[in-house]
Amino acid sequence: MQSGWIAYANFTNDQTLEMRVMGEGNHVIVQPGVHHNLYMSANSVIHTIKYGLNTDSDWSASPELDSVTQKLMESELLQTYG
Repeated sequence: MQSGWIAYANFTNDQTLEMRVMGEGNHVIVQPGVHHNLYMSANSVIHTIKYGLNTDSDWSASPELDSVTQKLMESELLQTYG
């Protein structure tokens, strides 16, 4: 994270929602095959590095994660997870 803040969400192995709000200097490593969502605040600057073997597609939808995270407001992210 170069500047601003983001919220990172994924489901743990037992399908519990894990959410972290991260600011400048923080980073997250996402293992291949882990569904995740990012919320980027206005004017945030991030850098993404993909590593490993290139496959035809490394993206797949997670309607379950979307249904939980897309309804969250920015104020909720900061208050609950910040």
